[in-house]
Amino acid sequence: MVRQVLEAAGIDVPEAQRMAADIRRADGEPRFTWRIWDPLDSTVPMYRAVMTRAIGESMRWRAQYEAAKAAQGLTVAESPRPPP
Repeated sequence: MVRQVLEAAGIDVPEAQRMAADIRRADGEPRFTWRIWDPLDSTVPMYRAVMTRAIGESMRWRAQYEAAKAAQGLTVAESPRPPP
């Protein structure tokens, strides 16, 4: 629903499929692989960095959603409820 409101307001959503599990890399391989996290593996981002990035992304998405609703002239009563 959020994507539809953003698109209706003319806001480009370039990363809409970024987290989709069914999207493949350019070489045809799956984009995501699941493995058990090894805390000694330095290539794994630290929990704090991951959570900080996720919170920032959520705040940015919320602001885009609110801007799209405002651009459509939706009142609070008319606007769809955002996902949690």
